[in-house]
Amino acid sequence: MSERTDVYQEVTDRVLAALDAGTVPWRQPWITANGRPRSMSTRQNYRGVNVMMLGMSGHASAWWGTYRQIAELGGQVRKRERSTMITFWKELSVTRSDEITGEPTAHRVPMLRAFRVFCADQADGLPERFYPQPGAAAEPLAGPQAVADAYLASGKPALHHDVHGQAYYRSDLDEIHMAPMDGHRSAADYYSTLFHEMAHSTGHASRLARDLGNVFGSHAYGKEELAAEMAAAMLQAETGISAETEQNSASYIAGWADQIRADRKLVISAAAAGQRAADLILSPQAETEAGPR
Repeated sequence: MSERTDVYQEVTDRVLAALDAGTVPWRQPWITANGRPRSMSTRQNYRGVNVMMLGMSGHASAWWGTYRQIAELGGQVRKRERSTMITFWKELSVTRSDEITGEPTAHRVPMLRAFRVFCADQADGLPERFYPQPGAAAEPLAGPQAVADAYLASGKPALHHDVHGQAYYRSDLDEIHMAPMDGHRSAADYYSTLFHEMAHSTGHASRLARDLGNVFGSHAYGKEELAAEMAAAMLQAETGISAETEQNSASYIAGWADQIRADRKLVISAAAAGQRAADLILSPQAETEAGPR
């Protein structure tokens, strides 16, 4: 892609188009007939905002690759097929002179790049493993209760089933408060809510040390809410559950659209935060290995 491409703006435009159509893309499970979106070249799952961008495409196969990668695997992208943009973070080492001493110092500068990929079902001639088989369902990573138990154990946030019709995380007490399972429409709805609040708890100062945006309506509050929603969707995909969400109201969609239009970096940064939150919940030992980030 051209270096002049505004990656943030293109992601923002895609999400706004979905919202304008009445779809809230971060509430989708982002999983296809044969799993989460994956790279043909590395066989690794895509992460962060790429999961949502590829999941929004509507293609059946989970496998994606660049035009060249598909050709190297013996495939051919069909004519008039449209590619989908994915993003890639890379840190560059830059040497700058100190403003006071003049001494050269090294700095790490993040750079966001964009690439175009095609889904396996947009190409012919690929090996059979890249095409979903009828009736082949993806195996969930683990049951939702097992994921929750592992994260909440060993000094993680305390969970209290002591409220009704609401759910929240208190960072000052490191406590999650929500209704018991029979106070939800379904078990899937319960776990979706629990995953959302667990995602907030990963931002505690002893864990990932995020700005939790405790001032309602602030930019930080909106970013944290979006990160928690994305993390919850990722965890639902990993555990094989699909919660039935209530009909999204026009005011809900309009509110998010306004925030996203005001900050073209919001979606990518919130998705990255959501991915880190989901990673910690799925691998809670990472906290003790890496410490707060």
